[in-house]
Amino acid sequence: MVAIQVYLLSLIAALYLFRAMLEFGQLGWGVPVILNVVVGVVILPVVAAIASMQTSWGSLLVIAVCVVAFLVNGAFLVRLWQGPSPAALTTIAIMLAYLLLFGVALSARSAA
Repeated sequence: MVAIQVYLLSLIAALYLFRAMLEFGQLGWGVPVILNVVVGVVILPVVAAIASMQTSWGSLLVIAVCVVAFLVNGAFLVRLWQGPSPAALTTIAIMLAYLLLFGVALSARSAA
């Protein structure tokens, strides 16, 4: 289960960097692009490293990150939505990946 969590966190980090690349053309180094890069390069790899340590609080951290990030991305999607643009579709993919990660982390937590 831990390997799946690390894989999903890596996938989500790549999606954040892809969304930053999509938004860079119109925003330059704006705040949303910088936040996407920071989340994709710094925060999610740290969470993946903590999840791989298999501590009791590591799975709780992954679950909390999933809930908070899903809500933040939902608010971001509402702000961003102007039809099915590539950035909006990438945000939906990020939210679906967080839901999948939440389910995996919850089942790993209940199995432990």
